[in-house]
Amino acid sequence: MIPPTLREYAETPDRFSHVAAGASVERFADERLCILEGPTWASVSGIAVGEDDVEALLAEVRARVPADKEAVWWIGPSARPPHLYEQLQALGLCEPRDGVSLLHALLLTQAPTEPPASASWRHSTGGLRQRGSRSLRIAASS
Repeated sequence: MIPPTLREYAETPDRFSHVAAGASVERFADERLCILEGPTWASVSGIAVGEDDVEALLAEVRARVPADKEAVWWIGPSARPPHLYEQLQALGLCEPRDGVSLLHALLLTQAPTEPPASASWRHSTGGLRQRGSRSLRIAASS
C-alpha cells in the first residue's frame, strides 16, 4: 500500500518543487489544482474538482496561463472527477504536441541498497526513448 503522502508526491511533484524567489518559474496552488509556469510552458496538476466544475476550472487555467505558453495537464489516478481526461477532451483539449501522453512516476520509499560488486554501468550517449499511450497528460490547445 502506498501512503497517501507518497502518492501525492509522485502524482503532483509540482506542489513540492522548490521555486526560488525571483526565478522565471512561478507556482499557483490551491486545493483544486497546481499550476507551475515557466517562460514558455505551464504544468497543470493535482486536479480535484466536482464533476460539474471542470469547464469553469479550464476557463480559470486559460485565464491564468497565457495562450502562447504550452500547457500540459498531468492527470493521475487520484485526479477528480474520475473522467477528467474525457471531459477535458470534450472541452477541446488534445494530446500533447510531442505525442507522449503517458508517464510513469517512480518513488523510492527507502534508500537503495549498495549495488553488488559485480554490477557495472556505462554512460549512454543516446537520447531517451519515449513511447506514448493515452492516459496521464494532455496538452491544452487554445
